[in-house]
Amino acid sequence: MLSEDEIRRKLTEKFGSFESEPQEESWEKIRARINLNRMFQDYEAEPQDESWEKIRAGIDLQRRMNEFEAEPQEESWEKIRAGVELAEKFKNYEPEPQAISWLKIQEAIQPQKRRRGIIPLFFRIGMAAGVVLMLGSLWWLLNRNDTPAAVANNSSVKKSVSDAASVSARPENNAEKHPGKYLAGNASKMPLAISKEPAPGVRTGKNKTTLHNEAMIAGNKTNTGRTLPAPALIDTKEPQATLANTQISAQAEFKAEPLQAKGYRQKSVRKPFNAIAYNIEKPYQEKAQRVHRDIVFNASLMPLQTYQAFTVLPQTNTYIQQVGRLDAIDNQRLGIQLRAGAMKPLSNRYAVGLSATYTGLQQWANYELNNGEYEVQTSNNGTYTLVGIGEQVSQKQFMQTVGLKVDNAYLVSRKKNAVYAIAGAEAVHVLTNKDFGYYINASVGVSYPIKGGKSLWIEPTFRYSLSQSADANNYLKIRPYNIGLNLRVNFI
Repeated sequence: MLSEDEIRRKLTEKFGSFESEPQEESWEKIRARINLNRMFQDYEAEPQDESWEKIRAGIDLQRRMNEFEAEPQEESWEKIRAGVELAEKFKNYEPEPQAISWLKIQEAIQPQKRRRGIIPLFFRIGMAAGVVLMLGSLWWLLNRNDTPAAVANNSSVKKSVSDAASVSARPENNAEKHPGKYLAGNASKMPLAISKEPAPGVRTGKNKTTLHNEAMIAGNKTNTGRTLPAPALIDTKEPQATLANTQISAQAEFKAEPLQAKGYRQKSVRKPFNAIAYNIEKPYQEKAQRVHRDIVFNASLMPLQTYQAFTVLPQTNTYIQQVGRLDAIDNQRLGIQLRAGAMKPLSNRYAVGLSATYTGLQQWANYELNNGEYEVQTSNNGTYTLVGIGEQVSQKQFMQTVGLKVDNAYLVSRKKNAVYAIAGAEAVHVLTNKDFGYYINASVGVSYPIKGGKSLWIEPTFRYSLSQSADANNYLKIRPYNIGLNLRVNFI
């Protein structure tokens, strides 16, 4: 056991930094305080006895809510659990695509539909090119220059010349056999022979001289004066005979050239709405006669291409997604319109028409009813698509309508072909659902004259609906509009 001196020495070394030495009764408190300081060295002050339960609860809550800024409210627990489950399900995916991206996602899932649509596109282009070629051929046939030759240069003419040459080789014998068939020719007094061969018809214009042979007589050295070759004379007793020069050799051929005068070029006769020219087949041979009609009857045929605009109606329990439209190269959009009516000219440039119409159109709607569920579809290349789970709805029907159409036509140009600007309105009655609809239309027409006083109008037309129709489930409102090529024939 240490002596008091040793204990005092050790205490002095231990408490050398204190101002005064502790008292005897303070040693137990000093030892307890040292242990307590070691336990609570990270805290500023020692907690009270009643705070231990709160400290333990706070530690547990801190561990539980260390990822949240504040403790959620009671009503937020269900949302938090749903958010945790959704985050756990889609933790490996990017954010959900926006609504405008649905069409691109659908095209990425089904790219083969776009490739299959290329063939119908070329088919449409081929059909349009065929229609253009057909209309161009029709215009060329109606406007080409039919100027027949004045003298037909065929084998019969050559035969007549050779026969005349053979007859001229024996002038004495011919003179003995036919003493009354020779007439005086030119200054050399050459005889003329009469050929029994029938000659082709010769057409001469008014105030025109008879055609002459421009070929010089082969070997004729005596005719040095300024005289023309002998004209062809027609015997009154034998009207089918042809007189030819006897000095023409057998090798010389009759050179016949068609009449190509500028005055005989065919030109189209232009007329206003109510004027019809009766001499359009033979211009410049008689005066143009025009008859003004009060009413011009017409009939037309127009193939149609149908486009649709959709309006989604609000719903309470379900909502519409993936609304399909008519594809730009889809064969389902074809339609037709037939019209028959009359047009009343009010002036040389303005006319009003009324016609009865029949129209057949395709109406098509494709959409999906969604109840809020989604699924993820992955492809081989690692991409994904978020697709709503719902019921697919597809509706197709052929709508037939009858109605009345009012047209207003204005003559814009009277150059090579007349050009018209046409605007109108149409009221229709739908035969399938007994509904009514209203349309407005605009077109530009080009007029081509046809034989018999008729005319053909070619009109590219745009037709727009002012009313909407509902689908079978009353989820969508559909507004159609059409593009077509109207072919109209105006009668006398």
